[in-house]
Amino acid sequence: MRPINDNHGHVVGDHILARAAEQIERSLRTSDNVYRFGGEEFAVLLPHTGEQAARDVAERIRLAVGTMHVDAGDERVCVSTSCG
Repeated sequence: MRPINDNHGHVVGDHILARAAEQIERSLRTSDNVYRFGGEEFAVLLPHTGEQAARDVAERIRLAVGTMHVDAGDERVCVSTSCG
């Protein structure tokens, strides 16, 4: 996020975080919960979930956030994420 904030400003960075949170929430099952854990980190709780199901949720999140594009003036900002 630092390069985004430095190059496009904190307003764009905040917008990206809000959009990422929306994409994460849309990727979850009704039993799951997402929490903002730090400046740019989110924690996802997956109760009663096996390893493969957790991997499936992580992949849905990665794909959902990875397809985000945010316009920042004349530029389009692409976003990626890692899950672990």
